Amino acid sequence: MPAGAFSDAMNETMTPREAARVLTDAAGFERALERRTEGLTMMTWGLVSSAMFVTYGFADVLGATPWVFSVLWLPWVAAGVLMTFALWRSAALSRDRPVVEDARAYWLRTLGLVLAISLVFSFVRPDGPTLPLAILGAAWALVAAVNLFRSHPEERRLAFAAGVIVLLVAIVLVVTRAPIEVSGTVSIAAPLLVLGGLGYWQTLRG
Repeated sequence: MPAGAFSDAMNETMTPREAARVLTDAAGFERALERRTEGLTMMTWGLVSSAMFVTYGFADVLGATPWVFSVLWLPWVAAGVLMTFALWRSAALSRDRPVVEDARAYWLRTLGLVLAISLVFSFVRPDGPTLPLAILGAAWALVAAVNLFRSHPEERRLAFAAGVIVLLVAIVLVVTRAPIEVSGTVSIAAPLLVLGGLGYWQTLRG
């Protein structure tokens, strides 16, 4: 529906049934846009998460110092946050979307999530990619469970499922005692395939 179509239609003389149909069409358009944006958001974070594992893999090969490892994730997280905000901003959804209408709430929730994950890694020092992969999956599932970003129930279920799948992949790597070549490759591929794949499916069905 073009941007001015709704207002033009409302300015015309319509019967109550026609007005109800226009409102229903507008609501359906907004919901479809919301689904697509949620899907693009998952695709973004799937790409960002995989890129972080690639970066850490190269840093390990190059023999980076511990302080480098402690900050390598920051640029990628910052890029993901900015891209997510831009996506929802461009979608221009209704007021119940805090990412669009309440930027302060969005940034505070995002900052709290980043700080919480940073706190976890300050106590847990992983010596391989499996534990970070498990934390990534658990974080997605937890964020969906508590509905941190006020998502629609349908998208919450999808995000929760994505988190659980990533977490299960990490558990399989631990149980099978996969060598670093396998666990490293799987950790790079899993976020992109799971988050990116489910996000792509969500975008197409929007």
